[in-house]
Amino acid sequence: MRRRGRPPHPDILTPREWEALELLRQGLTNEQIAQRLGISMDGAKFHVSEILSKLGVSSRQQAATWQRPADRPWWAASVAPLGWLVHRLSLSAAMKAAGASVVVGTAGGLAFLGWTVVTITETDLEAVPTGFFGFSNLTVDADGAVWWIGPGLTRFDPDSGGLRTFTLADDPAFEDVWSIAPAREGGIWMLSPPSASVVRRFDGERFQEVLGPGPVCELAAAPDGTLWGAGCEGGVFHWDGGSWVQAPSAGDTPLAAWKGRQVDFQPPPGTIAVDTSGQVWVTNRQYDADGEDIGFGVSRFDGKAWMTWTEREGLPSDLVSTIAPGPGGEVWIGTSDGVARFLNGAWVAYPGAGTEVPHDSIAVTNQGVWVAGWTGNAGRIVRFDGGAWIPETSEDGLGQLRAHPLVAAGEEGPVWATTEVGLFVLDGTRWKRVVPSGQQPDILPSLAAAGSDEVWAADDDFYQGHEGDVWRLKGGTWTSFGEDHGLPGGLVSEIEVGPDGVPWVSTKQGLARFDGSAWQQVASGQHHAIAFAPDGSVWTATGSIVRPVGGTPVPGPSPLPYYVTHLGVGPGGEVWGASCEHFWGWEDCGLALAHFDGEAWETVEPPETAGPPLLGLLDLEVTSEGDVWISGPGAGALAVMRYRDGEWTEFREADMRLGFDPPSEAGWSDGGLMDSRPDGTLLLVTDGGLAAFRDGSWSPVLGGKFHWLSVAPDGTVWLLGDGLFRLSDLSPHQAVLPLD
Repeated sequence: MRRRGRPPHPDILTPREWEALELLRQGLTNEQIAQRLGISMDGAKFHVSEILSKLGVSSRQQAATWQRPADRPWWAASVAPLGWLVHRLSLSAAMKAAGASVVVGTAGGLAFLGWTVVTITETDLEAVPTGFFGFSNLTVDADGAVWWIGPGLTRFDPDSGGLRTFTLADDPAFEDVWSIAPAREGGIWMLSPPSASVVRRFDGERFQEVLGPGPVCELAAAPDGTLWGAGCEGGVFHWDGGSWVQAPSAGDTPLAAWKGRQVDFQPPPGTIAVDTSGQVWVTNRQYDADGEDIGFGVSRFDGKAWMTWTEREGLPSDLVSTIAPGPGGEVWIGTSDGVARFLNGAWVAYPGAGTEVPHDSIAVTNQGVWVAGWTGNAGRIVRFDGGAWIPETSEDGLGQLRAHPLVAAGEEGPVWATTEVGLFVLDGTRWKRVVPSGQQPDILPSLAAAGSDEVWAADDDFYQGHEGDVWRLKGGTWTSFGEDHGLPGGLVSEIEVGPDGVPWVSTKQGLARFDGSAWQQVASGQHHAIAFAPDGSVWTATGSIVRPVGGTPVPGPSPLPYYVTHLGVGPGGEVWGASCEHFWGWEDCGLALAHFDGEAWETVEPPETAGPPLLGLLDLEVTSEGDVWISGPGAGALAVMRYRDGEWTEFREADMRLGFDPPSEAGWSDGGLMDSRPDGTLLLVTDGGLAAFRDGSWSPVLGGKFHWLSVAPDGTVWLLGDGLFRLSDLSPHQAVLPLD
């Protein structure tokens, strides 16, 4: 892959913009978004402005309710990302291949019970351990095991100390787990993917039940085992053993936290909960004229009717973030202005004094109440002693809380907490870390693979102006390298690994190579692109000037009218450059291409697209066979073009017949990144997975959502999605198999 400069993120929004959008959906102001993300007010305003522009909406409220188009058939979603197999089988044939399946009616269509989609265990797809855990939806099941989301799904057994993370390498269902809830029979209920709302009961070894797809986007389990869900489009539902049944409506009262909101984001825990008597509680959302979520309190369904409480009925605030039923029948809620408890038909409010009491996560046991979340500019965990809130500090064993902590507990305890350094359990009066979480880059905008056990990444956040380090993952451990290791200062704009396995980095202040222990600067100034020639020479681009490192520039600047953002070198040493007039937008990007044959530059006429023009340039790749490939988003689908023998051939994702999810109709693509193996095989990340072009045709390799692709000199493929993956075998990696 030869992605140059700082091209746009392959998704419609960057990872940081998705974070800002999630906070916007929670009703946070620009000031609150800035505090939560640790950025300036101007940075928050910029993020919101970019979100509105990229989503094509005019207000914060429209952005909060924006939905990514979901036009695929429900069954393709329920077995995705295995569409390549289903594409070759009729639905009935797929069911026969699955063994004895049971088909039942649901509110959203049909549900398959008794079969699931699994990964063939002998394949070479590996989830690469990084030593890092991201924590969300912390849950304790009926057997006392602790579960959490991110990346994938992780289970920790306190009795044995066993720890396992389930990812796409285990089963496609683990790629995009959205919500989990403890199951009475043991294990958890898990919902994935959000676009299909397929619910499964998982015991840590196999799926015991598969329900869905359905109308829900968040789960909660009642003490009697009844499974409840908050509806993606509003409403509250329960599973009656054969279908999702909607609870009666309460007229115009906004009941479900999901009403009118996009489902493609991680909800805050506690949006729906069930107390010990089986009553269902949900948070409510309401937007003001500026699109800010001002909340509408909390509602309870007792099986017959709804009742709603707001500030007028004693809540500290109408903006409720979490709900936590207690073992004694009480219900606790966290609001933007403090915590409240409902007991014996009345609310008792415990307003936050300044920023002392968080409100994002609550754990209630017979021994007490713990609340965790983000307050001011730091994470915080506090304990309620019956009269006051007592902070849990580093002296209690937690260490510094620089990230967003969570707490959870089973009915009898103990209390569990997550911080940026791992999973903790409350042992008496002190916290004990039982699962450490190692460091990793704050943001992974790029990967550069060096081998089967080594990959490099640039850690920088352009929007924060963070002058990040370069990180190396080797042997499951991340190691950072900064200016004290010889790295030139400034933002990292490019990182690549040459055929010899040596990484090169360009920052704002210079170009450097790694000598095995430190960085050696070889040139000054920012270089927007790096490429490697077969003879071992290294080529870079600065503005429109292209030159080999240590050599003289090629005759004259390149004929490209804009600075060169992408470089590639062919097997004969010919150098290719590409750029766009418009960095990224909703119109023709103005693609320009040229190549240097060793003596002079020659302009290459951009391809005439059969469909809409390219809206941007995602990647340029030159294979070992001399084929030149470019990719970019068209209006509604990914477009890929190949230049061979002076002619262009266009490939639209919809025509590749990969069997993955249908491409988006929003004018953007989640794919487009390319790289090639030493044998000339081109690899392409599409909306639905990884594809390969070999022997003159496209074929699917692996279904899934991936943000980055890099091929090491030895041919090992590295993928970044919901976790980091390594792949050496390019044969199809999934099959539909029956449950035992």
